[in-house]
Amino acid sequence: MREHIGRFVKQLPNSLDQSTTSPFEEMTVRDFLRMFVYHALHHIDQITETRKIHN
Repeated sequence: MREHIGRFVKQLPNSLDQSTTSPFEEMTVRDFLRMFVYHALHHIDQITETRKIHN
């Protein structure tokens, strides 16, 4: 996924500042990626916590 996003950003000048529509609202690609990364990190935290509980 990171490679795909990286290629996308490199191929489109100023792509991070372009507008896109998420399932909830219109936002910049930059803000959408920020939300995507936060969501992924949240899942990683959940997995880490589950692994601690279950050894």
